[in-house]
Amino acid sequence: MKNIILLFGIICLSIDFSFAQSVTTKGSLYVDITIPTNERNRAFEQTMEGLFHGSIGYQQNVYKGLTVGAGVNYTYFTMNRFAFNSSIGTGGAHLPAVHLKVGYEKFTTDRVSLYGGLKVGYGSLIAMSDSCLLDGGNGRTEHGSLFVSPQIELNFLTELGSADAFSALIGYSIYFQEYNSSYLCRSTFPGFLPEHSEGLLRFLNFGFGYKYYFGK
Repeated sequence: MKNIILLFGIICLSIDFSFAQSVTTKGSLYVDITIPTNERNRAFEQTMEGLFHGSIGYQQNVYKGLTVGAGVNYTYFTMNRFAFNSSIGTGGAHLPAVHLKVGYEKFTTDRVSLYGGLKVGYGSLIAMSDSCLLDGGNGRTEHGSLFVSPQIELNFLTELGSADAFSALIGYSIYFQEYNSSYLCRSTFPGFLPEHSEGLLRFLNFGFGYKYYFGK
């Protein structure tokens, strides 16, 4: 994972920023599809495995590449049934969210742009598990919190003058809540100490995206 981050950083640093920004846009529709990984805290890392993280939204160019926007996210983690050498049942965690977004986009050539931004929003971690059913509940717990998610992208227009672009991107989501055994309707996680549930819920996500530019 560190090698992926290093490679992405080298590519970004190698871009020639001396190119005058001749490409201007009014705004863009964006769709991102990534894989969540490198989860934290330790309890979340051991009990959940990331399968999908996606977002869709719109951002407006307000001043010379400075953009603001809004959108929705959805993330899904499946439960690692044998995290503690004994089955903890089946289930998973859904993270629907809404976000506001601010960023800056710079076209370095007629077909390539670099974008850096920050999403700020509110989401809910909805954990589904067999243990919650055994407790006589509805099989789920729900915990809401604010989150922040910095992200960088490399965008490539499909052809010169096109409004369509594909992106390679990497981001890091931080939810202001601490995942613990109560999320799965359990008093403890076998073999784990209380401090293993300390620390904010967070994960890295990397993958690809699509953008449609308006006003090119």
